[in-house]
Amino acid sequence: MQQDNAGHNHPAMESASSTNARSRSGKSPPVDRQDMSGNGNNSLVNRDRLRYAAVGVAAGAAAVVAAPAVLSGVGFTAGGVAAGSLAASIQSVFYGGSVAAGSAFALAQSAGAAGIGLGSNAAISGITGGIAALGANLFDRFRTGINR
Repeated sequence: MQQDNAGHNHPAMESASSTNARSRSGKSPPVDRQDMSGNGNNSLVNRDRLRYAAVGVAAGAAAVVAAPAVLSGVGFTAGGVAAGSLAASIQSVFYGGSVAAGSAFALAQSAGAAGIGLGSNAAISGITGGIAALGANLFDRFRTGINR
């Protein structure tokens, strides 16, 4: 690829001999993920970003739906900490019966008893969605060997 005065790569500026040399080698030319302006707004890149966003939104929504079931499953119920549950074991081992206000255990106990509020749902969705989108991006990079 040749560069213009601004340093942008332009496939259209290639000489015919370099294009023919690549096709004679039997190897496909690498995929250029930048458009002619060099700003990276190619439809392949946008399609990837849209896919990562969709993965993030789906994972975030699933986490919001699953959170109450997970809390109940470990023992944070509407009636308090369920006897014999994982939550009861954690409370007895780490807190000895008195739980500090504002601790992670107290927040989980409150969410199990009163439900998860809008702010907490937004945090659960955003954090989970962001991690899932990043994971999808890293998986694609690892799978395809593309470093973008």
